[in-house]
Amino acid sequence: MEIFLYLYSYQWLLMSMKLWELVELAGPFINYINSSNNSNGFICLLYVTFNIMGRDYDAAVIATGHCGFGLGATPNAIANMETFTATNGPSVKAFFHYTNSWISIYRLR
Repeated sequence: MEIFLYLYSYQWLLMSMKLWELVELAGPFINYINSSNNSNGFICLLYVTFNIMGRDYDAAVIATGHCGFGLGATPNAIANMETFTATNGPSVKAFFHYTNSWISIYRLR
């Protein structure tokens, strides 16, 4: 019973925080985190994913999927890959490889 009272008081503590005051303190730090995350992701895509996948069109589509996965989840990756291939042409190998790798990872859980 005590744990429920503790969680209830914690909820009120979070609700009473003045988030607009915290934004002034953390604003520059959040910008730093976002910019470093974007630059590190781009470097990883360019020098790791694209090179390991073979440096061809299929590798570019897989790197696009990797970028989409970095933006959120697998549906974002598939949407990025579909948009890229709708503009530049189909890539059956990339879709087969990318979706099967995530299905096999999901089955391991």
